[in-house]
Amino acid sequence: MRERILPSPISFRRADLADERLVARWFNAPHVSEFWGQPEVNIGDFHAAMAGTATLFNYWIGEDGDMSFCMLATSNAAMDTPTHLAPFLSSTGDTWTLDVLIGPIEYIGRGIAADMLVSFMDFLREMNPNLAAILIDPEADNPRAIHVYSKAGFRQVSAFTPTEGPFQGKSHVLMACHYD
Repeated sequence: MRERILPSPISFRRADLADERLVARWFNAPHVSEFWGQPEVNIGDFHAAMAGTATLFNYWIGEDGDMSFCMLATSNAAMDTPTHLAPFLSSTGDTWTLDVLIGPIEYIGRGIAADMLVSFMDFLREMNPNLAAILIDPEADNPRAIHVYSKAGFRQVSAFTPTEGPFQGKSHVLMACHYD
Protein backbone atom coordinates (compact mmCIF):
# COMPACT_ATOMS: atom_id res chain seq x y z
CA MET A 1 0.00 0.00 0.00
CA ARG A 2 1.13 3.57 -0.55
CA GLU A 3 2.43 5.82 2.21
CA ARG A 4 -0.07 8.39 3.45
CA ILE A 5 0.74 12.08 2.96
CA LEU A 6 -2.05 13.97 4.69
CA PRO A 7 -1.87 17.58 5.86
CA SER A 8 -3.39 16.70 9.24
CA PRO A 9 -4.60 13.51 10.90
CA ILE A 10 -7.73 12.11 9.32
CA SER A 11 -10.08 10.23 11.59
CA PHE A 12 -13.22 8.25 10.90
CA ARG A 13 -16.33 7.64 12.95
CA ARG A 14 -19.73 6.09 12.41
CA ALA A 15 -22.25 8.61 11.18
CA ASP A 16 -25.30 9.27 13.33
CA LEU A 17 -28.56 11.21 13.14
CA ALA A 18 -26.77 14.38 14.24
CA ASP A 19 -24.93 14.28 10.88
CA GLU A 20 -28.13 14.28 8.81
CA ARG A 21 -28.23 18.03 8.07
CA LEU A 22 -24.57 18.06 7.09
CA VAL A 23 -24.91 14.98 4.87
CA ALA A 24 -28.11 16.40 3.32
CA ARG A 25 -26.22 19.57 2.42
CA TRP A 26 -23.50 17.46 0.81
CA PHE A 27 -25.98 15.33 -1.15
CA ASN A 28 -27.54 18.53 -2.51
CA ALA A 29 -24.20 19.99 -3.64
CA PRO A 30 -23.87 19.93 -7.45
CA HIS A 31 -20.43 18.24 -7.37
CA VAL A 32 -21.97 15.39 -5.33
CA SER A 33 -25.42 15.02 -6.92
CA GLU A 34 -23.75 14.86 -10.36
CA PHE A 35 -22.52 11.35 -9.48
CA TRP A 36 -24.74 10.31 -6.56
CA GLY A 37 -28.03 11.10 -8.25
CA GLN A 38 -31.24 12.05 -6.48
CA PRO A 39 -30.41 13.88 -3.23
CA GLU A 40 -33.80 13.19 -1.64
CA VAL A 41 -33.40 9.43 -2.16
CA ASN A 42 -29.86 9.46 -0.73
CA ILE A 43 -30.94 11.57 2.25
CA GLY A 44 -33.83 9.16 2.86
CA ASP A 45 -31.48 6.16 2.71
CA PHE A 46 -29.09 7.86 5.13
CA HIS A 47 -31.93 8.69 7.53
CA ALA A 48 -33.29 5.13 7.39
CA ALA A 49 -29.84 3.73 8.21
CA MET A 50 -29.37 6.18 11.09
CA ALA A 51 -32.87 5.40 12.43
CA GLY A 52 -32.15 1.67 12.27
CA THR A 53 -34.86 0.86 9.72
CA ALA A 54 -32.38 0.00 6.95
CA THR A 55 -29.30 -2.15 7.48
CA LEU A 56 -27.61 -2.61 4.10
CA PHE A 57 -25.16 0.30 4.41
CA ASN A 58 -22.94 1.55 7.20
CA TYR A 59 -22.18 5.25 6.94
CA TRP A 60 -18.97 6.88 8.14
CA ILE A 61 -17.79 10.46 8.46
CA GLY A 62 -14.18 11.42 7.76
CA GLU A 63 -12.76 14.34 9.70
CA ASP A 64 -9.73 16.50 9.00
CA GLY A 65 -8.96 17.63 12.53
CA ASP A 66 -12.36 18.92 13.67
CA MET A 67 -13.70 19.51 10.13
CA SER A 68 -16.08 16.85 8.74
CA PHE A 69 -15.26 16.61 5.04
CA CYS A 70 -16.33 13.24 3.64
CA MET A 71 -18.92 10.52 3.94
CA LEU A 72 -18.19 6.90 3.16
CA ALA A 73 -20.73 4.11 2.84
CA THR A 74 -19.79 0.46 3.21
CA SER A 75 -21.77 -2.73 2.85
CA ASN A 76 -21.10 -6.44 3.01
CA ALA A 77 -20.98 -7.41 -0.68
CA ALA A 78 -22.13 -10.94 0.15
CA MET A 79 -25.49 -9.60 1.39
CA ASP A 80 -28.01 -9.04 -1.38
CA THR A 81 -25.20 -9.45 -3.94
CA PRO A 82 -25.87 -7.87 -7.34
CA THR A 83 -24.89 -10.22 -10.16
CA HIS A 84 -22.14 -7.89 -11.42
CA LEU A 85 -20.34 -8.20 -8.05
CA ALA A 86 -20.67 -11.96 -7.52
CA PRO A 87 -17.60 -13.03 -9.56
CA PHE A 88 -15.40 -10.67 -7.55
CA LEU A 89 -16.27 -11.76 -4.02
CA SER A 90 -13.26 -13.06 -2.09
CA SER A 91 -13.21 -16.79 -1.43
CA THR A 92 -10.92 -16.36 1.58
CA GLY A 93 -12.55 -13.55 3.54
CA ASP A 94 -15.09 -10.75 3.57
CA THR A 95 -15.73 -8.46 0.61
CA TRP A 96 -17.21 -5.03 1.22
CA THR A 97 -18.44 -2.35 -1.12
CA LEU A 98 -17.45 1.27 -0.73
CA ASP A 99 -18.97 4.54 -1.89
CA VAL A 100 -17.33 7.88 -1.19
CA LEU A 101 -18.22 11.54 -1.37
CA ILE A 102 -16.26 14.62 -0.47
CA GLY A 103 -18.68 17.22 0.86
CA PRO A 104 -17.09 20.68 1.05
CA ILE A 105 -16.11 21.90 -2.43
CA GLU A 106 -12.90 23.34 -1.01
CA TYR A 107 -11.68 19.78 -0.38
CA ILE A 108 -11.99 18.86 -4.08
CA GLY A 109 -8.69 18.94 -5.95
CA ARG A 110 -6.47 19.16 -2.86
CA GLY A 111 -4.75 15.87 -3.67
CA ILE A 112 -5.66 14.12 -0.41
CA ALA A 113 -8.45 11.80 -1.58
CA ALA A 114 -6.26 8.78 -2.36
CA ASP A 115 -4.45 9.07 0.97
CA MET A 116 -7.78 9.50 2.76
CA LEU A 117 -9.03 6.31 1.10
CA VAL A 118 -5.92 4.37 2.11
CA SER A 119 -6.40 5.60 5.69
CA PHE A 120 -10.04 4.56 5.63
CA MET A 121 -9.24 1.13 4.20
CA ASP A 122 -6.62 0.66 6.96
CA PHE A 123 -9.30 1.69 9.47
CA LEU A 124 -11.70 -0.91 8.02
CA ARG A 125 -9.06 -3.62 8.16
CA GLU A 126 -8.34 -2.84 11.81
CA MET A 127 -12.07 -3.22 12.54
CA ASN A 128 -12.40 -6.37 10.43
CA PRO A 129 -9.17 -8.37 10.01
CA ASN A 130 -11.14 -10.82 7.83
CA LEU A 131 -11.68 -8.11 5.18
CA ALA A 132 -10.09 -9.54 2.03
CA ALA A 133 -11.42 -7.23 -0.72
CA ILE A 134 -13.13 -3.90 -1.23
CA LEU A 135 -15.17 -3.11 -4.36
CA ILE A 136 -16.04 0.34 -5.68
CA ASP A 137 -17.98 1.20 -8.84
CA PRO A 138 -17.56 4.75 -10.15
CA GLU A 139 -19.35 5.91 -13.25
CA ALA A 140 -17.18 5.45 -16.33
CA ASP A 141 -17.48 9.18 -17.12
CA ASN A 142 -15.88 10.11 -13.77
CA PRO A 143 -12.16 9.93 -14.64
CA ARG A 144 -11.17 11.92 -11.54
CA ALA A 145 -12.66 9.26 -9.23
CA ILE A 146 -11.19 6.40 -11.27
CA HIS A 147 -7.75 8.03 -11.05
CA VAL A 148 -8.03 8.56 -7.28
CA TYR A 149 -9.22 4.98 -6.69
CA SER A 150 -6.30 3.67 -8.79
CA LYS A 151 -3.84 5.71 -6.71
CA ALA A 152 -5.40 4.21 -3.56
CA GLY A 153 -4.73 0.65 -4.78
CA PHE A 154 -7.91 -0.27 -6.67
CA ARG A 155 -7.68 -2.00 -10.06
CA GLN A 156 -10.36 -2.20 -12.73
CA VAL A 157 -11.84 -5.69 -12.86
CA SER A 158 -14.99 -5.20 -14.92
CA ALA A 159 -17.41 -2.76 -16.51
CA PHE A 160 -21.18 -2.82 -16.33
CA THR A 161 -24.27 -0.76 -17.07
CA PRO A 162 -27.17 -1.04 -14.61
CA THR A 163 -30.47 -1.97 -16.24
CA GLU A 164 -32.63 -0.64 -13.40
CA GLY A 165 -32.52 1.85 -10.55
CA PRO A 166 -31.29 5.44 -10.40
CA PHE A 167 -28.13 4.71 -12.41
CA GLN A 168 -29.92 2.77 -15.17
CA GLY A 169 -28.14 3.12 -18.50
CA LYS A 170 -25.00 4.76 -17.05
CA SER A 171 -21.76 2.91 -17.69
CA HIS A 172 -19.75 2.03 -14.58
CA VAL A 173 -16.30 0.66 -13.89
CA LEU A 174 -15.97 -1.99 -11.19
CA MET A 175 -12.71 -1.67 -9.30
CA ALA A 176 -11.30 -3.95 -6.60
CA CYS A 177 -8.64 -3.73 -3.93
CA HIS A 178 -7.66 -7.23 -2.79
CA TYR A 179 -5.79 -8.11 0.36
CA ASP A 180 -5.85 -11.90 -0.12
